[in-house]
Amino acid sequence: MSYFHQLGSLVDRLWKEKHHDERAFPQVAMSALAELPPSSHVSFRDAVLFGLTDPLPAQSDLAAEFGQPPLTVYSAEGFRIEVLFWLHVLPSIHQHGFSGAFHVMHGTTLHATWQFDQKERITAGLLTGKLRLTEVELLRQGDTRPIFSGKELIHATYHLQQPTVSVVVRTVKEFDRLPQYSYFPPTIAIDPDESRPCVVRRCQILTMLLNLGKRGEFLDAIQHLMATSDPSAAFQYLLQANTAVKDPNLLHEILAAARVKHARLVEEAEPALAYLRRQARLENMKSRITDPDLQFFLGVLLSVPDRELALAALRQQYPSGDPVALFTGLTNRLSNLGLLGFRFNDTWSFMLTCLMRDISSSCEIQRQFAGRYGEIAAQNNAAGIVEMTRMLTGFWMFAPYFQPFHAEGAERSASRGAASSAGLPWLRDKQADSLPAGLP
Repeated sequence: MSYFHQLGSLVDRLWKEKHHDERAFPQVAMSALAELPPSSHVSFRDAVLFGLTDPLPAQSDLAAEFGQPPLTVYSAEGFRIEVLFWLHVLPSIHQHGFSGAFHVMHGTTLHATWQFDQKERITAGLLTGKLRLTEVELLRQGDTRPIFSGKELIHATYHLQQPTVSVVVRTVKEFDRLPQYSYFPPTIAIDPDESRPCVVRRCQILTMLLNLGKRGEFLDAIQHLMATSDPSAAFQYLLQANTAVKDPNLLHEILAAARVKHARLVEEAEPALAYLRRQARLENMKSRITDPDLQFFLGVLLSVPDRELALAALRQQYPSGDPVALFTGLTNRLSNLGLLGFRFNDTWSFMLTCLMRDISSSCEIQRQFAGRYGEIAAQNNAAGIVEMTRMLTGFWMFAPYFQPFHAEGAERSASRGAASSAGLPWLRDKQADSLPAGLP
């Protein structure tokens, strides 16, 4: 297609003017995409036909690890241009070993940027620290953003429409900016390319034992591996168990076994493992709905574990709406569809609204409930209001907005609180069950 040849030739010329300096390539790519924006020249259909009918340059990433699929449309010495098709993708937080820029050619993308403050280097491929969400923006067709190599850009792109298509102009690889870490909030960074073949194979054997229902053999095996492995391998086994094990009691046993030799690692890893379980649960929920508003809401829950930034994302998508009312209303819709395992009544919704508006002190919440339901009702149910506050702030879906990156103790505490709400009839109606919580 002549357009991609034009774009590639323009990038080539602009980069020559910068003496092929990789640090200047983001500026080069941004300039080229501004002069020849793909969204103004190429449609989704054009890109598909190019891939099926035109002579193709050498293709990269044949395993389609980044794109569904990725399509190389131009290749030159030191850089290439790719069209990336995106369908169902669980967002990952990552950095790059290359520079350039990406352009939203078709669809909408929720773009989150993060910062990682390293605490400890356990190995070159396993770091601990503090990962903080810094910005969230809604990118629409025609928007372009730079890609900086290394830790200068840690981000996740959550693609909201099917398909979303992005065009990436990028260097091939910058070896001094490797590895390309992936991040598990709030504490862990790993090099996904560091996995040792023996560890990968042992993870596969562990999964086989679980699939066969051999719980005892699985537990014996992973306890032995935790006692004999280095921290990097132990974390890989924890990741595998975190994904494959559905029984929270078994998972607690695995974590207890890991603590014997790797107490410091488990302390750092537990919040990240809880975060990943929440992600998997939300992604499963998202796969069961087609409503675009609920798809967007779940995209926010998946991508934005920060209350103010989540509300900002809702405000960007629905500029005329009250983001807190939208958050509560969309939660109600998920509940009414049976996706949460319970149904909100008015009191649950009102409590969630208070908390999302950062009304969190017991006295102020009590005052809000007195204003809505009457002073006598609020006084008679003061203990129930406190219990509701604790249960909602510990509920797996909302916890990052009130107890950032909660760990196992908070989840178990919330689960015990759910059972105790049965004696609070005014907080319930005949359609609402006590709020469930616990390990995802």
